Amino acid sequence: MDQKHRGEFLIPIDRITHYSSQNPNEGIEDVKSKEFSKSSYYEKIKKGSEIHWVKINIKAEDSKSKKRVLELMASNIDSISVYFSYDNEQNYEWIGTYTKYTQFKERPRDHKNFTFDIKDNADVTVIIRYYKSYGRTLIYKIRSENVFNAYSNKEYCILGIFYGLFSMILLYNFLMVTYFKEKFYFYYSLFLLSFIITSLVRDRLGYQYIWYSFESLNIYLINWSPILLLVTFILFIKSYIKIEKRLKRIKLYFFLYVIVLCLWNNFVITPQHLVIWNSLLFYIPLIAIFLYLVYWSVFVNSLDRYFCIGLFFVMCSFYILGTESNSFSGVINESGIINHYSSYLCIVIMIISFSISLFKKFNTIKVQEQKVQEDLIIFLKEKEQTISQEVEVRTQEIEEQKQIIVKKNESLENAIQQVFHQAEEIRRINNLLTEKNKLLEADNVDIKEKMSSGSYMSFDDFKKLYPQDENCRQLVASLKWENKYQCPKCSGHFFTNSDKGRRCKKCNYIESEIVNTIFSRVRFPLQKAFYIMYYVFIHKGDVNIKQLSDEIDIRYNTCLSFVRKVKTNIDKHQNEINYYDDDWKKLIKTTIDFN
Repeated sequence: MDQKHRGEFLIPIDRITHYSSQNPNEGIEDVKSKEFSKSSYYEKIKKGSEIHWVKINIKAEDSKSKKRVLELMASNIDSISVYFSYDNEQNYEWIGTYTKYTQFKERPRDHKNFTFDIKDNADVTVIIRYYKSYGRTLIYKIRSENVFNAYSNKEYCILGIFYGLFSMILLYNFLMVTYFKEKFYFYYSLFLLSFIITSLVRDRLGYQYIWYSFESLNIYLINWSPILLLVTFILFIKSYIKIEKRLKRIKLYFFLYVIVLCLWNNFVITPQHLVIWNSLLFYIPLIAIFLYLVYWSVFVNSLDRYFCIGLFFVMCSFYILGTESNSFSGVINESGIINHYSSYLCIVIMIISFSISLFKKFNTIKVQEQKVQEDLIIFLKEKEQTISQEVEVRTQEIEEQKQIIVKKNESLENAIQQVFHQAEEIRRINNLLTEKNKLLEADNVDIKEKMSSGSYMSFDDFKKLYPQDENCRQLVASLKWENKYQCPKCSGHFFTNSDKGRRCKKCNYIESEIVNTIFSRVRFPLQKAFYIMYYVFIHKGDVNIKQLSDEIDIRYNTCLSFVRKVKTNIDKHQNEINYYDDDWKKLIKTTIDFN
């Protein structure tokens, strides 16, 4: 460890000799005379079922060499025994035997990796016996004590900052859940919590500092934290873009997949494949989600770019977790330090990207709420102004009447005359109201004449004739049950009206007015569906879909689909429908019992 290496040295694989054994009872006395080989070390080490012995010769640089530390950069070794022999002696000193569940305070150094002190100014031969339930090469590094202490303190400070920031972001998102009551914030918080648990399990920091009294809990989390992470991730994605509104069966598929994943984790995962990261089954939903989101972003609606960036780095972190636990990439495995800590970088970028995306979504929701409030305030102000004007007018009229009454009360004749004037005034007001009613009736008659005469009527005029969906429902009901109501379940003829339709008094079965009509599966306002039928009728089937969808403000494909239904119904009943008929309601009547 000269000036070039700055007090630390990563031992290359080609300088390490290796011996594999199927006999778990072999000890140091049996092995020290065995032949250790450098050949195929990487391939042999991937066999998780074997006991591995590694021999490393470490020489002091000079007589002034300070204390050195040998570090095995892997926290997931199932068991390890270390033997030292100084100055080429044949006798090996047993340093200790440890497992991944050995508390930090019981190790040679209080550190998440296995570290061993080497005496000052001494050459040493190290023999290491270890077993790992899934294959990946160990990384061996020699550091001076000062460099190791500085590195260790720095590493734990960074990890502390990482988990601290992660926890604060988690707390912030839980607060957002209580404020917004939105599902995607709740699932995102669970996803972050799952990532924290998974990271603590990977580093063994959770077992060492948090749940150190529960070894069985740690084993349980090793096996199940990946599934928890995947499930919360899928729930977050599903709720964020509201997939369930587009795919009705997504919940069933997701439920079945979780069952298969749990069964696979319980009965298929073996000690040679300790975690489910090794299984291709774990990555199938990630690939499916990624492909679906690409399709959804391109053909349906573009996703927020920060959400896409966060999703990309989630996939990267999952891939890194997989390569760390299995030999997907030999290059990455041999430089596992980069592989291990690059996942933290991916997680940080993921959190930043998702947080920005959620913040933008929060701003969008806030702007929408503010717009609704502003519209409501404007509406209330207009109503208040209208009422104020009416009150002023009425107050002025009353004041005038009062003055007239006071003046005419001087004599009986004047009083009688005043009564007469008041009656005249009331009669005048009634005449005005009558004229206004006549104007309104004339307006409606004009609209109906437009409809019956075949003249084109805009959607705004149509809304005056059918201002609400309830008016449309009443028309359908009058046509559907114009002869007599009959319950489809018990054939009863007595009913009561309810919000959902007509309730049979005999069997309590409720039948909606639009059931078994062309409107039964319409997902947009009934008023607009009526207008589409009128539009098709008045244009004799020659419909401009783009103009119609823009006029009534619905999606083009939705409008096209319903227009086709109307045309199909017209073709089916063409003998019953006359485009020149003055009663277009016959077209609605033909849609009853529509198939």
